[in-house]
Amino acid sequence: MRTNVQPADAGDYSVVVTNAGGLAASDPATLTVNVPPVISAQPQSQTVSVGSNVLFSVTATGTEPLGYQWRFNTADIAGATGSTYTLNNAQTTNAGTTRW
Repeated sequence: MRTNVQPADAGDYSVVVTNAGGLAASDPATLTVNVPPVISAQPQSQTVSVGSNVLFSVTATGTEPLGYQWRFNTADIAGATGSTYTLNNAQTTNAGTTRW
């Protein structure tokens, strides 16, 4: 058993069994190590004029594929599922907290 597995431990593992009669080699067993997502660059707060377009972006690392869901206050924004989100024609009703 491997304990405290890390990304460097990923790969193919096999075994060779021997005795006086010879040897037998196993097929490889692949170990994949999933790395949880980490946000390395947070979205930045912005102040704009009414009617402006606003671009929010985030940088994240972890095992691919990464999934994104932008939120306005606590509600998901339909279709906003990429590492960037553009709000076109910002209005006063758009003021609040956008969350990933």
